[in-house]
Amino acid sequence: MPKISVIVPVYNTERYLRQCIESVLMQTFRNFELLLIDDGSKDNSGTICNEYAKNDKRIVVIHKQNSGVSDSRNKALDIAKGEYIITLDSDDYWIKDTTLEDLLHIAESQQLDIVRGEYKNVDAFGKTIQDSPYAQKRTPYISKIVDSFSFLSQIVIGEYFLVLCLIRRSTIASLRFNTQRVFLEDAEFYLRMLQQPLK
Repeated sequence: MPKISVIVPVYNTERYLRQCIESVLMQTFRNFELLLIDDGSKDNSGTICNEYAKNDKRIVVIHKQNSGVSDSRNKALDIAKGEYIITLDSDDYWIKDTTLEDLLHIAESQQLDIVRGEYKNVDAFGKTIQDSPYAQKRTPYISKIVDSFSFLSQIVIGEYFLVLCLIRRSTIASLRFNTQRVFLEDAEFYLRMLQQPLK
């Protein structure tokens, strides 16, 4: 069984998709499954997904009619086998090849349900466009363990990027994304997840 399920919704991102997939496959931590959910792409994204799946048994590809990123993530959550879940947008990529290893080590050594990383905003050539205006506010909390309220008010603070988080699957449980939302689906998911009763 895979330790981590990496979920990547895919829609018309052939220009960036290979870099995204390669950044997952180059990880030093190998015990993962990569779920590529092709959301009715009209470019070559679906073909690229199939190409990688032929060469790596850890990759699962689902092709479906276009129904949005929330439905794509839900489809992946329904079949995910990993003890932990992490999502990645198909036009994003991990810089470090130890991303999964580092996040998992923190989660397991500290017995955490959610571990959040950081990001850089870059252009198509990898050049930093601008630093996050919220990053400096998060500096005092680097490498700190916080409760749900502090996580929302001091860490997330307006940047509801679920792609930054490794989450224990039992924490997500039956929770799914609201497919009726067009914007801020991450925000609603965060709020519902963090308001669940403690186990």
